[in-house]
Amino acid sequence: MVLAIAAVTVTFAYGIRMSFAVFYGAILDEFGWSRAETALAFSLNLLVYGLSSPLVGALVDRFGPRRVIPLGAVVLGLGLVLSSRMNSLWEFNLFYGLLTAFGINALGFVPHNAFLQNWFFKRRGLALGLMAAGAGVGFVMAAVAQFLIQTVGWRGAYLALGLAAVAVVVPLVAFFQRTRPQDVGQLPDGLDAVPATGQPQAAAGPGRAPGLVVVDQKWADTEWTLAKALRTRRLWALFFMFFLMSLQGNMVGAHAVRFWVDVGFTPIFAALIFSLFGLTQVVGNLGGTIVDRIGREPAFTLGTAFVVLSLALLPSLQDPSQVWILYAFATTGLMAGLGGPATFAACADIFQGKHYGSIYGFITLGFGLGGFLGPWLAGFIFDQTGSYSLAFIIATVVAALSGVAMWLAAPRQIRRPGVRALGLRPEASSPP
Repeated sequence: MVLAIAAVTVTFAYGIRMSFAVFYGAILDEFGWSRAETALAFSLNLLVYGLSSPLVGALVDRFGPRRVIPLGAVVLGLGLVLSSRMNSLWEFNLFYGLLTAFGINALGFVPHNAFLQNWFFKRRGLALGLMAAGAGVGFVMAAVAQFLIQTVGWRGAYLALGLAAVAVVVPLVAFFQRTRPQDVGQLPDGLDAVPATGQPQAAAGPGRAPGLVVVDQKWADTEWTLAKALRTRRLWALFFMFFLMSLQGNMVGAHAVRFWVDVGFTPIFAALIFSLFGLTQVVGNLGGTIVDRIGREPAFTLGTAFVVLSLALLPSLQDPSQVWILYAFATTGLMAGLGGPATFAACADIFQGKHYGSIYGFITLGFGLGGFLGPWLAGFIFDQTGSYSLAFIIATVVAALSGVAMWLAAPRQIRRPGVRALGLRPEASSPP
């Protein structure tokens, strides 16, 4: 239940964010603003998303998801309703860039990673992949948004999405979501708190994680706070990994649909390709079992290799006769989707504990900073050169560098998936 609710909530959060790609063209056509200044609202959205991440993480640590996430849904809905009435850049930047950013954050990965790590140890990669699959399904909202734009206009589409987010998320989370398994008489991985023997099982402490092999016992036994984590190279490696992932992802994501329309494809076809990429990522997200089997770094590297491949295809797209490039781009999500569960599991493996929300929130600040730079930079490059080619080349290089950052974070040196998942002999992997 907690995973199902998380996936639905994440679908709304990131579906609304990803739908910017189709609203972007409609807003450009109505107001005639430059691409850089129009994309700035999306950049601001990602910056505020990042800046608010430590706050959202701390709020979830203190008040739990049943209070924080519904509040975020209301703020998100308000931001979208006000965006539907905007008529100037400053209004767009305020309503979409500020309000919806906080709402998306409070519905997104920060709160869910903060409390789902309480629930799963043995199949953490798979569990977080199932949650992340909601973000992939969210790409379908781009096609839904395009249909609404063509039916009721972009203003009506923003209004409908805002009301839907509140109507679905608020009651679902407020009534049914839970912070930790002990709230419903269980322990992590669905174990009963009181087994057949009648003796309660011990709760997992900082260094105790059933299904995970502890490699560095001293690190695992540390009660990590944000202040302590900030003094480690692993936190900064994760921070810059998120920065690089967001920089490349949002350079392309914010402009992809408009780029394909510029090439000659229809808006609805471009939106469908964008949605198809999201759906193939869902399959990749469901590969959390792979993340648990081969480890976080190899899985992330595999996913990153397919991201690099997909980005390398884009500069060669010149006209609609090359439609195969779009289909190839979309299908690379089958493996690129491994990046989500690999990053979430890596962060939890390194810094799990009762302060994890604050720590993960700070790491996500890196995502916000990269996201702030990416959409604006791609728009600026287009305004100066009349082409996105340089932007796509930069995104390709940045994606490769994010893979290096994962290896520097080295979650395998702290905890690894259990011996069966890794195919190791128990005596070869026992903690010292």
